[in-house]
Amino acid sequence: MRVPRLTRRHAPLSLMLLFIVVGCPQQGERLKREELQPITHSRLERFESEDAFKAHLDKVKELRERTSSGDGGPSFGCGSPPVQDDGVASPSPADPYEEESITNNQEEGVDEGGIVKAVDDYFVILRRGRLFTVRQGEGAEALVPVHQVDSYAPGFTRGSWYDEMLVHGRRVIVIGYSYEVGATEVVLFQLGDDGRLTHESSHFLRSFDYYSVRNYTGRRVGNTLVFYIPHYLGDEKELPSISSWNGQNGTSGWSSMLSQVEIYRPVQPALGTTLHTVVRCDLEAPAFTCTARAVMGPSSRTFYVSRDAAYVWVSGNAESWYLEDEQKESQDSYVYRLPLDGGEPTVLRARGNPIDQFSFRENEDGHLEVLLGGQGEGDSMWGPEVNRGSGEFALLRAPLSAFSADAPKAAGEHYTRLPGPTGYRLQNRFVGNHLLWSMDSFVVSEQPRIWVTDVRAPEAVKELELAHGVERIEALGAAGAVVVGTDGTNLYFTALKLGDTPEFRGQYMRPSATQGETRSHGFFFKPAEGGGGVLGLPARLNGSSWMHLRYGSAEVNFLRVSPELGLAPLGALVAREESRDDACVKSCVDWYGNARPIFYRNRIFALMGYELIEAQVGQEALQETFRASFLEAAR
Repeated sequence: MRVPRLTRRHAPLSLMLLFIVVGCPQQGERLKREELQPITHSRLERFESEDAFKAHLDKVKELRERTSSGDGGPSFGCGSPPVQDDGVASPSPADPYEEESITNNQEEGVDEGGIVKAVDDYFVILRRGRLFTVRQGEGAEALVPVHQVDSYAPGFTRGSWYDEMLVHGRRVIVIGYSYEVGATEVVLFQLGDDGRLTHESSHFLRSFDYYSVRNYTGRRVGNTLVFYIPHYLGDEKELPSISSWNGQNGTSGWSSMLSQVEIYRPVQPALGTTLHTVVRCDLEAPAFTCTARAVMGPSSRTFYVSRDAAYVWVSGNAESWYLEDEQKESQDSYVYRLPLDGGEPTVLRARGNPIDQFSFRENEDGHLEVLLGGQGEGDSMWGPEVNRGSGEFALLRAPLSAFSADAPKAAGEHYTRLPGPTGYRLQNRFVGNHLLWSMDSFVVSEQPRIWVTDVRAPEAVKELELAHGVERIEALGAAGAVVVGTDGTNLYFTALKLGDTPEFRGQYMRPSATQGETRSHGFFFKPAEGGGGVLGLPARLNGSSWMHLRYGSAEVNFLRVSPELGLAPLGALVAREESRDDACVKSCVDWYGNARPIFYRNRIFALMGYELIEAQVGQEALQETFRASFLEAAR
C-alpha cells in the first residue's frame, strides 16, 4: 500500500487542523469491545504458527467489513495507516567514530539522521537529492568544495525523497523513501581520503512512509543502525523485507527480515494491522545485514530511541472509530520496549499520549519518563503539530522493571497530574532533572506560559508567563534552557535558569524575524569551559516559520550565553540570494531544512542553502572570515 505524495509531503498544517476539528466520518456497524477479544491476546508473544497468523488476519478482515460502509474503511487519521535470533551486533558502549557531534541529538550517544555531518576534515552535506563534500582547511583554503554526487545509485531513476544522513567511520549512509518501490531506501557511500564519494550499495526496506514533521527515522548507536518503519498489512500481506539495487534500475528479489511466526501478537484491542517494526543493521558486518522485530497494533505511534532500547508508544484512542460511542474514549495506550541488544520486547499499558519523541526519556536511574496529554495523533506525518493539549497533563515515571510480556497496567503511583496549555503546536523537553512544556500561544491568542517541574518532585510545578509564544525549547547544559518563539512580529530567545526555583535570566529579541528552521537540528548550543557558551539558530526576516520549505533561511543568529545565562548577540551570518537554477531532479523540497549552525573543532560555521560560511568570535561580535558555495563542486 502506498500513500499519495500529497498526503506525505504537501498536506498543509491548516488542512490537518481542519480535519481534527471536523472529525472522522461515521460509517458502518459499531462494535462492543468484547467483540475484539478474539483478535486481542493477553501476552506479548509470537504467533505460534503461520495458520494462527492467517486466522488472525482473517478475523480482523471480517470485523473490518462489518464496520465499513463499503468504501474501504475509515479515512486517514481514523484508524487507517498513515501508514529473533538476530545475529546483529549489539550497540557498543563507547562510540569510537564520534569525534565531535555537530547534530543537536536528543540523547547523548544516539546519533540522529541529519542533513550535515562532519567526518575528519570534511563536511558532508545532503541537499535536494545530492551529496556534497567540503574540506576544512586554513587561510585562503579555509573551505574548499571537493565533490558532489547524486544521493542515489548511478542510473537509478525511480523517484525517492532523500531526507536523512548518518556516518560511521568513512561510510556515509543516506536514508530516503521511494514511492515507486514502496520502501525505505538506504544508500551507502564511501568517503575517500581525497574527499570524493563513491557509491557502495543501495538497499530497500519494504515499509510504509516513515515521514514525521518532527521525528527522524534513522539513528546510529555504536555500530548499529536503527530504523523505525511502519508496515501496514494490506490484502497482499507482504511482510517487512529487504532488497538491494540490482545495478541497473531495479531491485533484487525480496528477502523477509522476519517470518509470520516471529511477529508479536497484538495485545491491544484494535482492528489495525500495522506492524510497528524496529530494524537493526550491523554496520560492521562484511555485507549489509539487517534484522527486524515487529509488534502488531493500531497505526498511531510515537517513536523514541535511548542508548539501550527503542520505544514505540501506540495509542488506542486514535483508532476507536469502530467502537460504540460510550467506549471510544476509554482505550488504553501501550508503550513497547524493544531492546537494541536483540532481547525480547516488553510492554506497559498506560493512559494518555505523548506529544512527540521529546516527551520521552529513559532515565539513568532505571525509569522511563513520559509527558502525557489526553489527545494525540502520534508523530507520523504532521501528527505532532495537531496533537492537542486539553489543559490536563501527566508525568508517567515507570520503572523499567514494570515492563513485561504480560502487558501490565502502569501503577497509579507512577503518574503525577500536571497543568498545561489548551491548544495545538505543543512543545516539551527534558533538561537535566527538569521537564518543561508549553505551546505556541499566539496560535490561539492565549497568554504565553511555560510550565516547569523537577521530575524528582513533580507535584511542585512552576508556571511562568512569557512575552512570546513557544516554538522551541532547548537545553543550555543540564541546569538551563532557552525558550524560542514569536510575539507575532519579532523572534525572542529567553533563557531560563532551572533549579529549586526556576526563573528567567537573559533575553534577546531579533526584530521582524521568525525561526528559519522548525526542526530540532536547526539549533545548536556549544558549551564553554566554566559555564555558558554560544548558541546558534537560523532565522527568516519575512514570512512564517514554515517558509523554509520553499526558501532558504536569511541568516544564522549567534548568541553568547554567560555562565549566569545572560544572552548577548554576537551577530549573524547572512545568506546571499541564490538566483541560479540548481537543476534539481529529486527530493526538491527542503523538508528537513537547509540551514544549520555548526560548531566543529573550535571553529564556527553556518550552513545556508548551498553556502558554507566560517566566522570567528571576537570580544564583542562575530566576524565572517570565509565563504564558499559548494553547488559547483566537481562531479
